Amino acid sequence: VLSFGFNGSLGEYAVLGMVKKQCYEAHAPEHPEWHDEVPYHCRILVDDDVLVEPALGVRPEMARRLAVRLSRKAFGEDAINEEKDAEEGRPEHQKLCWGLGYDTREASVELPEPKIAKLQVMARDGEFDHGRMDLRMLSLQGLAGMLGYSVVANPWLQPEQCK
Repeated sequence: VLSFGFNGSLGEYAVLGMVKKQCYEAHAPEHPEWHDEVPYHCRILVDDDVLVEPALGVRPEMARRLAVRLSRKAFGEDAINEEKDAEEGRPEHQKLCWGLGYDTREASVELPEPKIAKLQVMARDGEFDHGRMDLRMLSLQGLAGMLGYSVVANPWLQPEQCK
């Protein structure tokens, strides 16, 4: 079972992403009198990250340069898709990333309405009725994938995955 993508995807990308996150959050800006002494912070999914930084001096740009450098160390020199970064990589307080709505001012993550509707349809499918013994693996994997995705926006769903 691979962490994401298709059958040819590299399974270690999720692990490398967490290594990158830990390295990133172990750094703080130089000159704390200008940029604060609080370490950098980000959210990450596999190899994509959302940087969460206050607008102090050039701190956001310093954080971005560090993130790029660590991405290249973890995933290789071609890790940054420059064309995609130019289109989607500008700093914003609200952004749709990985199909989730992030608001860094509110420190919130929102599951968009189409994803909620899809989860409702899947959960109400008669295949998941109590006592059913003929579950298809593909259906179960689909529901588990949607729940795993939903946990990012609603951590209260996580205990349900463990039952």
